Amino acid sequence: MRRYTEGEVDYFAVYFPPGANIYVVPLGVIGIDGFLRLTPALNDQRKFIRWADDFTWEKHLEQLRSDGIVGAKKNLVSRGACV
Repeated sequence: MRRYTEGEVDYFAVYFPPGANIYVVPLGVIGIDGFLRLTPALNDQRKFIRWADDFTWEKHLEQLRSDGIVGAKKNLVSRGACV
């Protein structure tokens, strides 16, 4: 499997059909693998877990707004748009 570099990819976006959710994960966060956890682990492990709720589409847009990369809410499509 070929690995991407930061010069090639900024983010990976994942669509989860059962919940109709979109998750956006920066390449720098992924590391070697790109697992997102949707539900708590059966053994109650909490360390080293990458929670899907931390990478929702809405949180991604909010981060882009706070970084000044995109404009005000009124100029954005709330779901599924490329910015």
